[in-house]
Amino acid sequence: MSQFSAVQNFSRRDVLKLFGAAGGGLALGASGISWSPMALAQGGEARLNLFIAIGEDDKVYLTCHRSEMGQGIRTGIPQVLADELGADWDKVVVVQGLADKRYGSQNTDGSRSIRKGFDKMREMGAMARTMLEQAAAEQLKVPVSELETVNNQVRHRASGRSLRFGDLALAASKLPLPEVSELKLKSADAYTHIGKGHTIVDMEAILDGTAQYGFDVRLDNMLYASIVRPPVLGSQVAKLD
Repeated sequence: MSQFSAVQNFSRRDVLKLFGAAGGGLALGASGISWSPMALAQGGEARLNLFIAIGEDDKVYLTCHRSEMGQGIRTGIPQVLADELGADWDKVVVVQGLADKRYGSQNTDGSRSIRKGFDKMREMGAMARTMLEQAAAEQLKVPVSELETVNNQVRHRASGRSLRFGDLALAASKLPLPEVSELKLKSADAYTHIGKGHTIVDMEAILDGTAQYGFDVRLDNMLYASIVRPPVLGSQVAKLD
């Protein structure tokens, strides 16, 4: 994609380069069993389970842990995360999450990714938003209740003062994670990304043929197999070489 594209695509390896142990930012993850959040800011390896990361450059790295199969899930999941976070879509970088049990189920079929993960992804976005608001409240010396996130900024409603996500990321990452029960999720009428039209983030790659699918994978000494259909209904395998 062009360097001027609103949404960029990064592999998990690319993110590790950007968010190494020496890098700064805010990173959140979710456990596969209970979805209770855990901080993942200790080092490069811990960052493998990223759902949300915010760089000091104000980029917002959102991980999609499900497979793109033409259903647009690499756009849909980031939309949910970005909405509760209050992210500017032009600063979103989509990261593909590879196989990792800490993501929870990564099974991608039956149109279940959003149905099963919608509330959990909203919680992840709201969790990061809450931490950014808490960090901003400390710097602006105002109550958290007077703050809101809009387009990658935490804004004080009364005075109009605001702070960039990137300027708050380090301070936010040092705060304790809020309990899920304490989170305040947006009402449907306040959605800015959910249910809105966004161009599929992989559209250019799909159109120009650079998108890679499972069929495109080539490995050393790779073998190929095909299904042989029986000539008669009800036939059984007689022998197999």
